[in-house]
Amino acid sequence: NQHGGADTIVLPSRKRYVLALASTGEDRSANGDLDITSGPLTIVHRGRGTATIDANKVDRIFDIGNGAVTLDKLKLVDGYSNKTDGDGDGGAILVGKGSLTVVRSGIAKNRAPWVGGNGGGIDSDSSGLVKVIDSYVSNNDSGGSGGGIEASPNGRMLVQRTAISANKAAQAGGVMVFGPPVRIVDSTVARNLAGAGPEVEGDGGGILVGNKGRLELTNSTVADNGAYTSGGGIFSDAGSQASIRFSTIARNRADADAMFGGTTGGIHLRTAGVQVAANARIA
Repeated sequence: NQHGGADTIVLPSRKRYVLALASTGEDRSANGDLDITSGPLTIVHRGRGTATIDANKVDRIFDIGNGAVTLDKLKLVDGYSNKTDGDGDGGAILVGKGSLTVVRSGIAKNRAPWVGGNGGGIDSDSSGLVKVIDSYVSNNDSGGSGGGIEASPNGRMLVQRTAISANKAAQAGGVMVFGPPVRIVDSTVARNLAGAGPEVEGDGGGILVGNKGRLELTNSTVADNGAYTSGGGIFSDAGSQASIRFSTIARNRADADAMFGGTTGGIHLRTAGVQVAANARIA
């Protein structure tokens, strides 16, 4: 953070790098999460496999306050957001400003468990581009929206050749889409769950496209997701836009707990702004 130019941090071993200082919710890199306030910064493992950063449940792992950050061949586990820092968002990564590229990495078993806590794996509030490529986001959960990922209302996102699976949230079990386009390409969104909560209904088991959100889903699969209320696969809210091409929407379930009376296992529409191409398959 003290250096204004580009930096690279190399993690040479596949061992676990464990965070040990309990969080006080500060943003000065004194304890808890790893605060990044300048860039560009690359953190990479250059050997075989991935290097693991284990948050040990003391806090989330990365809080990106500024700069362009690239995470390459890392596995981020056991993040647990601090309720007083960033509204409790981002179980593994919170992107406040700047941009983020996650490549050849895994984000797993992280939590933003608070009521209204968003983005169990990644939460972005940035106007910068967030990219998740050749990676997986799995077994994360949040008390609000986006068990796997919550996209920014102000910034674009690209998810490519990535599996978003087995995540859970009160709504948008896999991905929460706001604002500018979220492009999901050559990817799988599977076995995620929107389980309802004190402030929200359990809509959008796989993907929830919120008001003014824009989704572009191409050559991808949305399968085996569940919502306690509506839209087991995809929920597209009023005022949203979605384009679905060369994709399969299959075996998703609404009213997954048989209690809330939700509807539409595949794609639940509250908008006319959804285009489903003839080359898409809904089963």
